[in-house]
Amino acid sequence: MADINLPQSAGFAGVALSRRDDVIPAIVALTGSFPVETEIETLVSQAGALPIFTLVARNDSTGKITVCNPAASDGTQKPIGILASDVAQSNADQPVSVIVTGVFNPNVIVFDDSTTGFADVAAVRKALRERAPCLFLREPKTGS
Repeated sequence: MADINLPQSAGFAGVALSRRDDVIPAIVALTGSFPVETEIETLVSQAGALPIFTLVARNDSTGKITVCNPAASDGTQKPIGILASDVAQSNADQPVSVIVTGVFNPNVIVFDDSTTGFADVAAVRKALRERAPCLFLREPKTGS
């Protein structure tokens, strides 16, 4: 079995940023039995590619989604879901599949942890409650 590289996220030292050549098995990403549902949304053009499990938010004025930015005030500071697949860079808006329900390992979620970003996973959980109340982050159980 090949090594699994997880995307970089806040508060998880040693988690490598991968090229995402592989697919993260559901066993790594899913940490609960709540149904996983997706919706098709319009992603605004992006300067770069976005990895699977990137936290996204909706711009209140355009209705389109983009990477969640906790320092914004246009609605994009409030996450609505996570990308269901890698998204290539595009100079045009594009349809993408966004996960809106489910229980996920917070170690695979990609979010802004800069000084203007989310302080930690607890802050992401709190932000999800407003616009994505059926999207949960739960650490995987260890041991027996």
